[in-house]
Amino acid sequence: MDERQNILDQVEKALDIKLYDWQRTYILGREWQVPKSERHTGRTLAYTIKLLAFHDKPIRKKVLHNYADTPGRGMRYCQWYRRYALEINEKLTAAGIKTCIVD
Repeated sequence: MDERQNILDQVEKALDIKLYDWQRTYILGREWQVPKSERHTGRTLAYTIKLLAFHDKPIRKKVLHNYADTPGRGMRYCQWYRRYALEINEKLTAAGIKTCIVD
């Protein structure tokens, strides 16, 4: 099994979720198709997992809002995204999964 697949299995356990096939495909960097609905599809979760678990450079907590998946939505969304990503990061690191977040 590919190491990245193994990490995704660990992520599913850490977050107590089951990723959709399209989410796994997107996170692993393969071609994928966005679900037709824009909201409540799991796109932000998939983006966040990909960012935290597979980003190749460290990201400081204080600038994490700059990595929001849709920064055009304004600063309020970016601040919400920062809290959301840090919450997921906490669960991943508690499960022993290495992430790109640094203090």
